Amino acid sequence: MVLIENKELYYDYVASPEPPSEGKPLSEEVDELKQSVAELTILIETPQQ
Repeated sequence: MVLIENKELYYDYVASPEPPSEGKPLSEEVDELKQSVAELTILIETPQQ
């Protein structure tokens, strides 16, 4: 933002919107990612024929 009186740039921290809180809770996403990593690790470690 710009102050019109003296044309200085500034940032108004109060005016920034809250981040969206839609979707799954982060704890569920972390659990899913852990499961995915475990499955990929198993696939990588399995000997290929």
